[in-house]
Amino acid sequence: MEKDNNELRVLSHLMMVITIIGFSIILITLNILMHWEKWTIPLLLLSVVAAITMHVVHRPTEKLRLHILSIIIMIELFYYCVNLPMIYDDTPVVILVMIILALSLEKKLVIISFIVGMSGMVYHLIMKGTSGMLTMGTANTTRTVLCFILVFVAFLIILKIGDVIKHIEEQHGDDMKALQRANHSASDFLANVSHEIRTPINAVIGLTGVCLEKPEGKALESELRDVEAAGKRVAEQISDILDYSEIDMAHMAVNEEEYMLSSLINDLVEQVRPIKPTELELVIDVDPKLPSVMKTDITKLKKILWHLIVNGLKYTKEGGVYVRLTRVNEPYGINLLIEVSDTGIGMTAEEMERIFERFYQGDSGRTRSSSGLGLGLSIVSGFVSALGGFMTIDSKPGDGTTVHVSLPQEVVDNGVCMSYIQQQDFGLAGFLHFEKFPHPQVREYYGTMLRDLVSGLGVTLHKVETIDNLKRLLTNVKLSHLFVGDEEYMSDPEYLEQLAKEVLVVIVANDDFKLPEGSHIRIMRKPFYCFPVISVLNMRVGDIEEEEGRMVCDGVRALVVDDEPMNLTVARGIFARYGIEVFTAASGQESIDMCREQEFDVVFMDHMMPGMDGVEAMKRIRADADREHRDLPIVALTANAVSTAREMFINEGFDGFVSKPVELIELERVMKKVLPRGKWSVVKDDPKASVTTGEPKETGSVGLSTTVSEPVSDNKESEDPFAALSSLGIDTRTGLRYCQDDKDFYKTLMLQFATEGDGRRHDAEGFLKSEAFSDYAIIVHAIKSTSKMIGALDLSEKARLLEEASKGKRGDEVRAGHREAMDEYTKITDGILDLFGDGQNATEEDGVLEFSPEEDDDVLEFGPEGDE
Repeated sequence: MEKDNNELRVLSHLMMVITIIGFSIILITLNILMHWEKWTIPLLLLSVVAAITMHVVHRPTEKLRLHILSIIIMIELFYYCVNLPMIYDDTPVVILVMIILALSLEKKLVIISFIVGMSGMVYHLIMKGTSGMLTMGTANTTRTVLCFILVFVAFLIILKIGDVIKHIEEQHGDDMKALQRANHSASDFLANVSHEIRTPINAVIGLTGVCLEKPEGKALESELRDVEAAGKRVAEQISDILDYSEIDMAHMAVNEEEYMLSSLINDLVEQVRPIKPTELELVIDVDPKLPSVMKTDITKLKKILWHLIVNGLKYTKEGGVYVRLTRVNEPYGINLLIEVSDTGIGMTAEEMERIFERFYQGDSGRTRSSSGLGLGLSIVSGFVSALGGFMTIDSKPGDGTTVHVSLPQEVVDNGVCMSYIQQQDFGLAGFLHFEKFPHPQVREYYGTMLRDLVSGLGVTLHKVETIDNLKRLLTNVKLSHLFVGDEEYMSDPEYLEQLAKEVLVVIVANDDFKLPEGSHIRIMRKPFYCFPVISVLNMRVGDIEEEEGRMVCDGVRALVVDDEPMNLTVARGIFARYGIEVFTAASGQESIDMCREQEFDVVFMDHMMPGMDGVEAMKRIRADADREHRDLPIVALTANAVSTAREMFINEGFDGFVSKPVELIELERVMKKVLPRGKWSVVKDDPKASVTTGEPKETGSVGLSTTVSEPVSDNKESEDPFAALSSLGIDTRTGLRYCQDDKDFYKTLMLQFATEGDGRRHDAEGFLKSEAFSDYAIIVHAIKSTSKMIGALDLSEKARLLEEASKGKRGDEVRAGHREAMDEYTKITDGILDLFGDGQNATEEDGVLEFSPEEDDDVLEFGPEGDE
């Protein structure tokens, strides 16, 4: 509405300038023709020059210009009224001037113009007297009176219209302000969603992964896998909501960075593989001549591909999904052409028109047979537009759907994305019987992919469909590499196992396919696509080395900085799986001190911390003159996943960005980027050194070690103290859900929560007393998050309200709710210590809490092993 008002005022100013120019020209002409006062002509010309000058230079202020122009018009109006011989000619001019001044939305200007006009007309009658109108009879007297009445009525109408416009303006303005507040509230809400929901999900996913690596967790592996998958699914949906909200509110940031196409596709495949139904085929066809390194917003590009592939899989019951990446050369680099086709249910013309609507999911059984928020293609469309590209969709009911996307890419390295190292005695064959796929489109997908690959690489592929044809081929062609389908392998496994001693044999199979022990054959897990094929082609039989496996970073020293001890607990478990020696700091200043005293290979830094935030801590570490920290990789590790936040962190000087909950693929991608190549490797077997069961090792590494024997009999325990937690306002079901129903770990987190209570209450009291509301907000934010994790939901809500009030610096509101929240906080922490604190000593060293029972029969320890 403010924009509309500004446009109306600009129009009003322009109309006034035009009125002054036209009125002045008319008055000068009349002055010359009717021999009025000649000395007014220079003044009229001067008024025209002044009006034009003020309009061009926009000086003085808008309001002052408005009043000056109005005064000029009124003076000219009065001059016009008193000099014309006929009073009838005054009436339309007076009404016109009132209408023009009414555009300014200044009621007083309309009133003044009415007074000036009427005064001019009255003065005209007085000065002209009987020589003017009154000597011309009763009829002319009546006409004169009617002129005055007409001006008066017009004045009342113009005022009424102005009042109506003003009322509509105010009402519309209130509505617009309400909408703007709603938009800001939605933005704030989504930021809270990003942080508040991602934080507990980070704990669920992280601790589930840790539990899966412990031998005790093997019996529960299936259930834990389901929990982990559910947590990741919720995290993805939250990410979709945030992405869509940024698109919808035009707050999206484009963070361009260099990327390798091979890494992008490999990461994407690892994300898609767990959710791909085994009965569907995913075929990825990449032009070998695509540039190896390009530049764009890699996160948005990956999400575009992710949503298109997942959407295709979701609406396909049989057949599969085909992904093709090609290029068109342009002066600025290339246009990356993405084609994603599926053999699914397709769409009607009506569904095609509505497909980009928010939350829309088509009928034809879609909503009953598929899940999701209905945001996928809306997000794709928004991201494609943000990256300067375009997309089209072709679809027919029952014939599947094809999506075409074109994205401009800056080329960083024009070398090809894949290449084959020519070798002597090279011979390539494929024992691949595509006719086994019942859907003809899938057969065509595989055939096209193979043709594009071999033609792009310039190699020859001998394709056979039966074991007999393979044997005949070997009598005429010496092979070095052979790709075999899983069903084809089962036609004669003994022969192929024998052949694998001389030829590099690779079986393309689903995850559930197993080879016999001692097999010389290599398995390539589906989807069957180019980059693993290239890796195999560049090997020989004697060079077979298992490339699949997990990333390890033995010897890497990482500093994790976070003011929330529970987040540090999760971080230790995640980083320990890589064999990383983890050190922790609970504040920005502590991280600076530790970097001055010790050497680290990488720092993972939280953003929102009391006293000194992560950005300032990072800059001070880099600026430390005593140490060469300018090359020390510092990665932002935060629950704020909004794209503008990522841009901010990178622009501030962070080397990487990892959002919570932590996706291991993304974490590994960042670690590979920031760590020197010699600091990490990929191994086949899971490293167990960092996640152990038994006696703690005397090393400086940080792990999650557990030693468990028969529990000590305890009368208090036998009475199930968890049941008493409800009297404290704790929902144990919520708390246990965060802890994967592990009561020991739940108990540990509650004790950790309780022992932190005194310190946090003291800090909150101090910050409130000094009115340091920003620091106070950080404290109550921590109380809000941790109380939610243990199930103290009422306390969490009270802390949330205090956080919002303190962020808004609403001191009275903070003080009104502070005491009630702190009293409840005290009640809960004291109650937990009464229930679980007996016989236990809780200590805190170097930001790590360690709980040690008086008897050593049952030890659950988090912290540096062997660290004094």
